[in-house]
Amino acid sequence: MESGITIHHIEPFRALDAAGIVAGIWCQAHDLTEADAQMFLSGTFPKHVRWPQFSLYMAAIEGNPVGFIYGYRSAPGQWWHDQVAPVLRSADLGWWLESSVELAEIAVLPQFRNRGIGSMLIDAFLADQGNSVLLAMEAADESTHRLYRAHGFTDLITNYRYPDWPDDPMIIMGREIPEDIHL
Repeated sequence: MESGITIHHIEPFRALDAAGIVAGIWCQAHDLTEADAQMFLSGTFPKHVRWPQFSLYMAAIEGNPVGFIYGYRSAPGQWWHDQVAPVLRSADLGWWLESSVELAEIAVLPQFRNRGIGSMLIDAFLADQGNSVLLAMEAADESTHRLYRAHGFTDLITNYRYPDWPDDPMIIMGREIPEDIHL
C-alpha cells in the first residue's frame, strides 16, 4: 500500500461542493464522455446525496483527489432497489432490502489503481455502516469481485441482468453487519 494516501469523509451537506470532482473521477475511471459526466453531475449524484444515510469518502494523494466511494440507504422508489428487489425476493433474500445500504459507486483514477486505494475506500465506507451493505458489479470484472470478497461480501445472485441491459451480466453481492457492531 502506498504511503501519502489520505481518506476523507465528506459530510453530506458538503457533498454537492465535491460533485464536479466526483463526476470527473467517475468519468475517467469508467472511460465515459463529457456528456456522461454532465448527466452524473446534474442528475444522478445530487439525487443520491439527498437520500437517507448518504455517505461519501474521497481518497487523495498530496491533497489531490484520486478516488471516491459513496452509498446510501436502499429504499423502495430508488431505481436500483426497485430493479433488484424482485430477484432478491424470489430467491428468499428479500430481507437484505429491509435495512441495507447500497454501495452505489466507487472509482479510482486509472493511473492510481493497484495501490490499495480501493481497499482503503471500502474499509472507510464499511466502518461507517451500521447496516448490511448491498452492491451490484459486472460479472466479468474478476479483480473487483476478488476485492469485494476480500472485504467480506458474498455472492447473493450471480448472472443477474438488468431489464434494460440484458447483455451485461451482474453479480449482486452483500455484506452483513459484523456481529461486533450490531445495534
